[in-house]
Amino acid sequence: MGGKHTSIDNLKKGVKIHLRGDVSGIAEEMIKEGLLLHHPTGYGTQVSLNPQKKAEIDRIIKEVLSDGPEVK
Repeated sequence: MGGKHTSIDNLKKGVKIHLRGDVSGIAEEMIKEGLLLHHPTGYGTQVSLNPQKKAEIDRIIKEVLSDGPEVK
């Protein structure tokens, strides 16, 4: 987490076709929130997960996969 980055276009590959149009906007929001780190390059925009936000990223993933807020 954090040391590797990928093209922002690669984020769309794991998303259902009818949702792919939303990926760039969501990625931009995640950059603004600090969840994704932005790595400008000469060959396009690259992003990586922010290792300092690991706990928050883990919580969001668990919440989305369970279709609701985490119960403690």
